[in-house]
Amino acid sequence: EAERLARRLPHWAKRIAVDARPLAERQSMRLAASAERRIEWLFGAAPRLIERFSRCEADEQTASLRSLFDLRADTSDLFAGLPERRAVWWEEAIRSLKWSKASAMGPMLAGAGTLAATRRGASALAVVLMALRNHACPEAESVLMAAVGSDNPFIRRAAYGAIGWWNPFDSNALIPLLRRGRNDRDAAARRSAIAALARLGERAALLEFAEALESEEIAIRQHAVLTVAMEGLSWLWPNVQELIASAEPDTALAACEAHERLREAAFGLLE
Repeated sequence: EAERLARRLPHWAKRIAVDARPLAERQSMRLAASAERRIEWLFGAAPRLIERFSRCEADEQTASLRSLFDLRADTSDLFAGLPERRAVWWEEAIRSLKWSKASAMGPMLAGAGTLAATRRGASALAVVLMALRNHACPEAESVLMAAVGSDNPFIRRAAYGAIGWWNPFDSNALIPLLRRGRNDRDAAARRSAIAALARLGERAALLEFAEALESEEIAIRQHAVLTVAMEGLSWLWPNVQELIASAEPDTALAACEAHERLREAAFGLLE
């Protein structure tokens, strides 16, 4: 969190109230002075957490997995196959496997998604679907496409949110499915479907978000710019950067935050 703050303070110092700027600038200088040591410590954090994991109590294991997720560490060696479903930290473990580099992990998670769809309920399935986001394989795409047809809007949102991060294996089947999502009866699922199309570069979907970024309503602009970051719409990163120079302070601050989220999503916390 200190590293995230260090990356944001230079933006904030230019945009917050004038009387608060000196404090923000001093904080920024202090964090800049410790940057090299902080990054060195963070680079060593993941190996230390992984080495210690088996000796920890359950609550510390849960916290470790959350930190390992933020550090994008490959946690697949912590488990024999997939994590034990009865473990209290199962959800955090599955989330962390998003960053696994094992070629077999995509099909394994897809198999877990199929099982969760029939036995474990919406919450477990949604966790698996979100972890599939980084595992480009036909098995993952098949599970995500099936989940888009769920009766549960929570599942549909999770499935749409995991689509569009790689080029489709079967675009003739996937793209029409996403376009039908534009008419989803759940508003959040509709937005997620449009975002998935935008990630895949569909012009009409990108235009919807671009127009919201140019809205005359401040609240709409702020929501749109943060949504662009949350949905990983890197096609619109230049639009976000333009808003950093906005004369409207709240819009500019939202754009600064979106810029940092997009940067971290693209390059990681430590780059």
